[in-house]
Amino acid sequence: MERYICERRCDEGLRSFKGGLCGTIRTINAGGDKRVIIEDKNNVSTDDYAIRRLTPRECWRLMDFSDSDFDKAKAAGMSDTQLYKQAGNSICVGVLYHIYKNLYNAMPYLFDDLKVSSFFSGIGAFEKGLDRLYAEIN
Repeated sequence: MERYICERRCDEGLRSFKGGLCGTIRTINAGGDKRVIIEDKNNVSTDDYAIRRLTPRECWRLMDFSDSDFDKAKAAGMSDTQLYKQAGNSICVGVLYHIYKNLYNAMPYLFDDLKVSSFFSGIGAFEKGLDRLYAEIN
């Protein structure tokens, strides 16, 4: 029995992915759904399908945190549930950086010796975005 990933397309039928890698996950109505196909001799079944859950590390990466940031949180004894929550409650570092950058271009005097500190900062997205801006302008 062999398993491989493919997509059932409304317009093309089954389409497999190079190297067994799956593209983005979409709804069936958006053109196709990703499936794990089980091939048993000449029978191909599309009934058994699964969507892979993102790992906590991938969630942190999507929020533009480094792997070392994730490793520090993991080493502090955070459970996967807490790591998911922290990533989900954060704001993307790259988005904050671009907000800061546009503010800096419009009103650079606001950033003279600016330091961000808050009990509500979460996992440090505000500070990381500001650090990224200072690294660029200095």
